Amino acid sequence: MTTYAQPIKNQIRFLEELITSLKEKQQPLSSEEQLRVMIFQSVICNLWNVHFLKTGEKPPSNLPAASETKQAGLQMLAKQIEYMEERMALSVTNMSDYPENSTEYNFYAQSTLIQNDIVESLRFLQHSGFYQ
Repeated sequence: MTTYAQPIKNQIRFLEELITSLKEKQQPLSSEEQLRVMIFQSVICNLWNVHFLKTGEKPPSNLPAASETKQAGLQMLAKQIEYMEERMALSVTNMSDYPENSTEYNFYAQSTLIQNDIVESLRFLQHSGFYQ
């Protein structure tokens, strides 16, 4: 496994855990939560694309198909980056509501770091020529 593979797989695992936590709610998901799940699933697909570019390892075959056009892929990627930056800013805001080293503070700090890594991975994909 390359040195790059593990961070990407950690980013994917983080998003999969968020999706699972949303889906485990007893009541039906709100439209906002449904949208969040769709975005996270889409980001996971692009993280697998980054993983493939960096390692040559093929993504799992059960991933949804990529965008139909390269332009649509670039547009979706830009929206994913914007969304993940917003989530990261929200984590930073939430982190400031708790005392340093509290469980909640550490959770939001870790979330912020992983979300930053996800944004950087998506930016790498954006500039890699993958969607050109």
